[in-house]
Amino acid sequence: AYEISACLVGSEMCIRDRRRVRAIELDLDSLVTITTTQGQKKGSHGPIPAPQPFPLPYQDNFESYALEQEAKYFSDQTGSWTIYQTSRGRVMRQSVPLQPIEWCSQSPSPITFIGSHSFRDYSVSFDTFIETKGSSTVGGRATSGGCGNNYQSGYFFTVSDNGSWTLFAGTKVLKSGTHPNIRPAMVFNIKIVLNGTDISAYINQQLVTEATDSQYGSGWAAVGSSYDYVQFDNFVMTPIVKPDNCGSGINVDVANCNLNREQTWTVNADGTISLKTRPSLCLSVSGKDPNSGGPNVVVQTCDARSAAQQWVLSNTGSTIYNKGYKQCLDITNQSTASCANVELWDCDGGSNQSWYVQTGSGDILAADGKCLDVGSGPNSVSYTHLTLPTIYSV
Repeated sequence: AYEISACLVGSEMCIRDRRRVRAIELDLDSLVTITTTQGQKKGSHGPIPAPQPFPLPYQDNFESYALEQEAKYFSDQTGSWTIYQTSRGRVMRQSVPLQPIEWCSQSPSPITFIGSHSFRDYSVSFDTFIETKGSSTVGGRATSGGCGNNYQSGYFFTVSDNGSWTLFAGTKVLKSGTHPNIRPAMVFNIKIVLNGTDISAYINQQLVTEATDSQYGSGWAAVGSSYDYVQFDNFVMTPIVKPDNCGSGINVDVANCNLNREQTWTVNADGTISLKTRPSLCLSVSGKDPNSGGPNVVVQTCDARSAAQQWVLSNTGSTIYNKGYKQCLDITNQSTASCANVELWDCDGGSNQSWYVQTGSGDILAADGKCLDVGSGPNSVSYTHLTLPTIYSV
């Protein structure tokens, strides 16, 4: 063994050992490995992918990661955010229980960002589980990261283990209060909606508070917590777009998620699925889809005795099955267009029969991120929120 050290001869980099000095030329922005072994050769890699915009709408249930791995796209600013195994499946967990001694300005609590600094109008939601004590935060339009970033810029909705909540604009309190049904060691869903100057906050899909503020116009989505053990699951980020002009009527379609009241549903214990804003109307089947000939899906007056209104969710929440017709909820002709019609079709496991169910909040999205909606004729699309008291087995 012998000693090797780096040196500089004139403007050239060099290597010095006990016996000699050797000069080498380095390309600008190059990375060089120096070794005393032999047989190495230059490596290779495939073409670098072209840059692409962040894939909105975006969702992640964290089941595809190895334990202790970091979740895709999340950019941790403070705290430690890794995959953790629970009895409910895999989750993302903030696992730093004490504020550390930091090398830069103090950060009041852990936070991780996702998305783009250019995002303007969108909603962010997830299920959260505060293990013993602490708080959970959902945020949006965050504009600065790094040292001292926490809650200095952007909108944040924080819920504590005792039910107290606060809606912030930066460090300014917009609204605050207490939710009566929140306690430690329970799963609940929190959501923030940013639409122009309107900021709305939800707990378990119920509106808690809303405010008007124009200070922050765009920025990243954020997930935060106190310095405690806090879990996060079923993350969903959805852009807010102008409602699709799918008309009016009883026909059911899928469309861009836009907080439309005709996109909010409740799964009932009697097997029916009803409109939350008009609970006397239920998801049903009537007539034929004129494009495919499959049974057409509509809303009709609720009747739990009708087999056409009996729906079953698979254990994974990936299919919605009609007991009467023995077929699955299906987007006609595998369309990805707005205002695409919804029908029944033989269950085949296709992406147009796949529905993402967020078990805490009950959000249901089609595979391409659009939502179930009540529109007019065939070819209409929109967004669906379902409150799920039970996940049924097929």
